[in-house]
Amino acid sequence: MVPKRKVIIIYNMGDPNYEQLNQAIKDVAAEKPKEWDPREFQRVETTILPEVASRYEYEQLPAMYFNGEKIYEYHEGVTDDEIKDLLRDTYRELASIAAKL
Repeated sequence: MVPKRKVIIIYNMGDPNYEQLNQAIKDVAAEKPKEWDPREFQRVETTILPEVASRYEYEQLPAMYFNGEKIYEYHEGVTDDEIKDLLRDTYRELASIAAKL
């Protein structure tokens, strides 16, 4: 059995930086709705699942991990376009993995 690849987002509920990331996910998924599914992302809220969130290293939230590797961590001044570019790359990688299964 091939292990499932997934994207994990660690966040705090109500954080405007998470809302920025979440909106970017929706926007990018809407570009190719038949190919990109926002449900590919597992969301871990730090106060609801602290035992899961504590398994990951981060200084700022939200943080995003793909196959256990940190691929995004909020930083001051990050633009919507930067986030969307990263998400497009992530979706392409997910599609590439799925095609090999």
